[in-house]
Amino acid sequence: MANEEQQVMRESRIPTDKVLEMRSQGLSNNQIIQTLQRSGYDLTVIFNAMNQADIKSGIDYGNLGPSGFNQQGGSKMDEQEQYQQEPMQDEEGLPDAPMFPGQSNNQMDFGAMPQSPSSAGMEQPMDMNAGAQPMDMGMGSVQPMGAGLPSGPAQFPSQGPMPSGYETQRIEELAEAIIDEKWNEIVRSINKIIDWKERVEARVNKMDQQMEEMQKNFDRLHKGIISKIGDYDQNIQQVGAEIKAMEKVFQKVLPTLTENVSELSRLTDRIKKK
Repeated sequence: MANEEQQVMRESRIPTDKVLEMRSQGLSNNQIIQTLQRSGYDLTVIFNAMNQADIKSGIDYGNLGPSGFNQQGGSKMDEQEQYQQEPMQDEEGLPDAPMFPGQSNNQMDFGAMPQSPSSAGMEQPMDMNAGAQPMDMGMGSVQPMGAGLPSGPAQFPSQGPMPSGYETQRIEELAEAIIDEKWNEIVRSINKIIDWKERVEARVNKMDQQMEEMQKNFDRLHKGIISKIGDYDQNIQQVGAEIKAMEKVFQKVLPTLTENVSELSRLTDRIKKK
């Protein structure tokens, strides 16, 4: 239930109206994507909003069918002229022409082809008389690209699916947005790795300093112990020399001392006998 509620909340936050509003202001898809990303929307939500905006735009364009032209007269014809002129503006860098529902890629590409002088000359009378008198704007009677087309909706030889300029531009913008997002994720990951590397290097340097200090302390302790041992050795050598000197003195003194003791004992014996 929680997942369903979250999904409903995400779908309710799809900014379709914002996309339509920004498109009406003349913003490109890339600018719309960047603006919505700054507002906190995910790419998936943005793409869904753009698709829904395209669907709504397609429904609006579907109202411009043959019946709409017959009912509205000159106003619908002016809109038709605007859609016919937009492919030529696309070549000069202006916004791309929208696609009508049911219109194939071949028809879109054919409208974006440069017009020949003969076809341009055939369109001019229609533009001049558009506001003067109502015309039957059924697709079977309008033939601005030549007189050999059949009545009804314009049909062209099928040459396989060909991407229009609008679709190509949108695919490029979506690809650029995805690449930018992935690149930003890679940069953030690399920055995290760099931070971790710097922290590890700082710890290693600190450990190296501690090891150097311990080595210095050990060297000082070793030198102190060796110096003390040297002092003890010198003292022991001095004591040994003194003992040897006392031994030599005793060797010289003991004979005379023993003689004196023996004479003293003889004297005491004589005194006792008397």
